[in-house]
Amino acid sequence: MLTSNISPQLQDILDAFSVEPQINKETLERYLKKYPQYAEYLVDLSFELTKAAVEDNGPLSAQDEEDIEKAWKRHRERIGAKVINPFAHLSISDLRQISVSLDVPRSVISAFRERKVIVDSVPKTFLIRFASAVGQSMENFMVFLRHANSTAVVRSYKSDVKPQEQGQISFEKLLIQANVPQEKREKLLSEQ
Repeated sequence: MLTSNISPQLQDILDAFSVEPQINKETLERYLKKYPQYAEYLVDLSFELTKAAVEDNGPLSAQDEEDIEKAWKRHRERIGAKVINPFAHLSISDLRQISVSLDVPRSVISAFRERKVIVDSVPKTFLIRFASAVGQSMENFMVFLRHANSTAVVRSYKSDVKPQEQGQISFEKLLIQANVPQEKREKLLSEQ
């Protein structure tokens, strides 16, 4: 499990899970019901906390070797998958139209394009509509949003100090910064 890309909220949930007095099926099910959006992380942590120490009992079986090879293949495919920028082919008028169709200011669209938004803070329905608006599947759009922005350009202004890239912000904070009226913000945040 990669801990560098997880939100502080997720880290708190994982910490709470790891200090439960009993980490068993019932505990895992309780957390999965309460935090379904973090199911993958919770299951991984549960596995890590409950697995028995593996002893070296000799050479691997043919089935073990096959399972390992399949896992490596999936891993290589995942690593090798190219991240498609859904905004690369869009013109300014396309971005303007997306902004209108999603009923948000263009600065919100730009924040998503620059991957400045904490994806877990965005309602799923909004992400589905956004993915559709940029002509991507939800899966490809999520891969783009979660992928580290290695080519991010730090804005440069005349200054005595070197500009630094700003961290990600929640969807709600982005809407506030974009001066979205409160009732429209509440509507966007309540989408499920």
